[in-house]
Amino acid sequence: MNRNLILVFVLLVTLSVVNAASLPQHRKEKTKFGACPLKNTPQPPTFNVTINPDPLRPGQTASFIATGRIPSEITKDTVLVVEFIGKGGNRIGKPFNKPACEKKTCTIKANKKFTINANNVPVPKDVTSPYGIAVALVNPSNDVLACAFAVSADDIHPIDSDSVPNSHFDFDLDFSS
Repeated sequence: MNRNLILVFVLLVTLSVVNAASLPQHRKEKTKFGACPLKNTPQPPTFNVTINPDPLRPGQTASFIATGRIPSEITKDTVLVVEFIGKGGNRIGKPFNKPACEKKTCTIKANKKFTINANNVPVPKDVTSPYGIAVALVNPSNDVLACAFAVSADDIHPIDSDSVPNSHFDFDLDFSS
């Protein structure tokens, strides 16, 4: 009797493991940032961005880490801006702004490696896929020194669309298939 119970138990465990192993694995690729699809302006340099959590969760906060080298100096007046862009190029929620340098004497020389951390960036509750994420370094004159852009889906196509209202950016976006 004990042998039969052990055999049944082993078979059930084996079936459970095989069944679990055959389930599809939902591994989303990391969000990949690239050049910003800006129009009516020369293409600014880009930089690396990592986000946590990845993928982002609507209505929660996230951390953004911007790293790289750009040909412009980053000063105490440079601002890191994070914006969420929806279909038709409309901004979703309010942009997140943070000084690129926390110290009053901060200056990062041109072409020197930088790392800027932005914690507790609010992800809008009403963000729905597909959406874009723009991260930029902007000077006090509202010039985009560098920009990185990611989209939550692979169906972005450049078109002539209106600019993003009240935005630092003038995007050339279309999320339709």
